[in-house]
Amino acid sequence: MAAVNADMEGELSFGSDLIDSLNQALLFAHGKGDGILHVRANAHEARERAGLEPAEMARLMGLPVTEWLAKEAAEKPLQGPEAVLALVIARDAGVVRSALGYLA
Repeated sequence: MAAVNADMEGELSFGSDLIDSLNQALLFAHGKGDGILHVRANAHEARERAGLEPAEMARLMGLPVTEWLAKEAAEKPLQGPEAVLALVIARDAGVVRSALGYLA
């Protein structure tokens, strides 16, 4: 049961972040807001969602494995472009492999 709750929490968090992003885009479209997409992601959750080992996630993120593991252990979320890339990988790692020229 705990696994189901953890999965639901991740989905709720992702949904909440998506709604926040859409609201930011709407404000920007109406000439309000700063025009910056504020994105956050949990490193460990993104990797788990992608179904990747830490070494593969680090490689797709362009980081040494030790640096990726430090990000997973950190209390603060990934932010900005780093968070965007982690969320893209979480959604479809094959897209990033393809873009980087990896044979999937």
